[in-house]
Amino acid sequence: MLWDLIGRQRIQIYIQALADYFRLKIVGTFGEQALMQPLHDPELKSGIVAFNPFPKPDQRKDAKLGGQFSERFYSEYGYRMGHGGLGSTGLTRAPDPEAEAFPAGCIPNRDPVTNASAPTDFPMRADAFIWLTRSDVDNFVAACLDLMDKMI
Repeated sequence: MLWDLIGRQRIQIYIQALADYFRLKIVGTFGEQALMQPLHDPELKSGIVAFNPFPKPDQRKDAKLGGQFSERFYSEYGYRMGHGGLGSTGLTRAPDPEAEAFPAGCIPNRDPVTNASAPTDFPMRADAFIWLTRSDVDNFVAACLDLMDKMI
């Protein structure tokens, strides 16, 4: 199998390094508020990059704007990305009684002190795949910036 010839450890290291580059590129282009995952904690990193490029908090919490961004990103630039977080079809168990406090597609966080519902931004998700390069990431982020500028 090709994965075994390359070496699974080498693949993991490459994907993690490319995802780190991806996260730093997002932060350098849109600011740290755009990144919706840990930047500095290696234990919480993965090959999936979650972000929202819009500069204003109300824009990052706008599910309709995020959905339009994702659709246009594919139709105008040819890139697919995941969009949204928790939704009615993503539940693995019955929702808790406070589920209505979380709009479909948001990240259903809670306040760390009060445990009250505190939904956060609507994420865009992209993967650092083994067959991508830093140049591919640069082109992806440049396309995100171009589209964001067109939409706001």
